[in-house]
Amino acid sequence: ISSSNQIILEPQSGTPDDVTISAPAATDAATNYIARLSNAAFVTFRNMTFEPVTGPTYTRAILVENRADDITFENLRINLPVNTAVTEERTAIHARTSLSSNIRFINNIITGGSHGILYLGNSSSYSPGTVFTGNTITSVHARPVYFQYMNGMTFNDNTITHPGSAYSDYYGVSLHNISGYLEMLRNRITGAVGHALYLSYCAGIGALQPSLIANNFLHSNSTYATLSIFRGLAHTNIYHNSLHNTSGGAALEFDRYQSDGNRIVNNIFKANTGYVTHFQNSTLTPNTIIESDYNNLFTSGPFIARDGSANYGTVDQWEAASGFEANSVSYDPQFPSSTDLHASGPGIASAGKNLFTVVASDIDGVVRTATPSLGGTQFSAA
Repeated sequence: ISSSNQIILEPQSGTPDDVTISAPAATDAATNYIARLSNAAFVTFRNMTFEPVTGPTYTRAILVENRADDITFENLRINLPVNTAVTEERTAIHARTSLSSNIRFINNIITGGSHGILYLGNSSSYSPGTVFTGNTITSVHARPVYFQYMNGMTFNDNTITHPGSAYSDYYGVSLHNISGYLEMLRNRITGAVGHALYLSYCAGIGALQPSLIANNFLHSNSTYATLSIFRGLAHTNIYHNSLHNTSGGAALEFDRYQSDGNRIVNNIFKANTGYVTHFQNSTLTPNTIIESDYNNLFTSGPFIARDGSANYGTVDQWEAASGFEANSVSYDPQFPSSTDLHASGPGIASAGKNLFTVVASDIDGVVRTATPSLGGTQFSAA
């Protein structure tokens, strides 16, 4: 088995609906899988459907363990029973590896279960080559996407939604301990009752190759922050994103402990009654944020920002206290709905900083202008 002699499992027709793989209901954790990969390499599952038999506890589809290298899951349909439990035994793809590299998740559709994709590498030897693109995940109760101990990764063009009630501590996407270049572009993460995106100890390579989080739609209806950054964010550019919290939580919450060299530019941060931005561990912490400007900071609540225990009611007050946001504004972005974050507010149509060399187009592929719109979409004032 090698890169030129791989194992590829797919139906002859190339159509997922033509092959559905199931198995008798598992009765214990040891047999809780339809497919299991252990010490596997150069294996591809493509164009098939996995449907675990409905059971009281054990409904995992795919288990990956021990060492795993060059594994691809592409164009799969994984249908798990919708449930209200929080357990790893009800996970679509569960990878907990001793060593791993080049694991790719491409154009899969996952519905139901406690967790969608859980991929945990080795805390002493991070996993390189991770790709997560074009996936659609819906109605997962607790953790639709969870990655930890990755050596960089690509996370682009995914849609993660939840249409109803979910686990109170729900994270749409949760990335922990990502060391190296993280590219996170054009994702739509909406309907979260907890955090839409949670980042913890994600560090880019350095000032010459910072990570990029751009052109994403992030929505939550929660007392938790839509985007929560818990410590250790380094050398990451957060550009041209649209965030919307439709409950009492902040749009952005950032615990800045052990963080360094980050830029937050050309974003829309809209809260309902909560803070637009909530910083912990003080703006006085040197160099955690080296630029935060040209953002739209809007809330219907009384305060734009909170830093530690201090509240700030206007953009001007926040600029004076923090030294940030000299060119930022506060306009209702006029989103069409809670989860459709295509802005139309005329005050932000041409209010951005020129970042064309880094973000040349928007979430829909529309080319940015020299004076770009704020947020994930490029548009003209009506």
